[in-house]
Amino acid sequence: MIRRIVLPTVLFSLLLGGCAQPREEAGSAGTAPSAAVPSAAVPSTAPASPRPELTTTGKPAGGTTTTITGTVVAGVEPGCLLLQAASATHLLVFDDESLRAAAPVGSEVRVTGTPKPGMMSTCQQGEPFIVSSVTPR
Repeated sequence: MIRRIVLPTVLFSLLLGGCAQPREEAGSAGTAPSAAVPSAAVPSTAPASPRPELTTTGKPAGGTTTTITGTVVAGVEPGCLLLQAASATHLLVFDDESLRAAAPVGSEVRVTGTPKPGMMSTCQQGEPFIVSSVTPR
């Protein structure tokens, strides 16, 4: 019980003591009171970085159009679909819900679209692939 109270108190005291600034001796000769050293100006807000946008036209968003054949499998995160191909696993990203409906889990399909390896995703699996068309096999 004592450890639960004493140990955090001691650690907090050490942390607080390390942040304290040293005091000047009141009787030291030849020293002028120290002036506050101005810190470098830091902007209060950083400029906003551009956010990637997905196109909603159902067409590839630039880059090289690729066609991949494989089996659609469910990802570990809800709502995530992956295409298990011979070469790699791709995260299927649909801008059009009708395309998503054409790729049910367990089906073998051929998808055409654009790979987006740097795209952020909550699915945490596979290389993102923006789907522009789905063809059942």
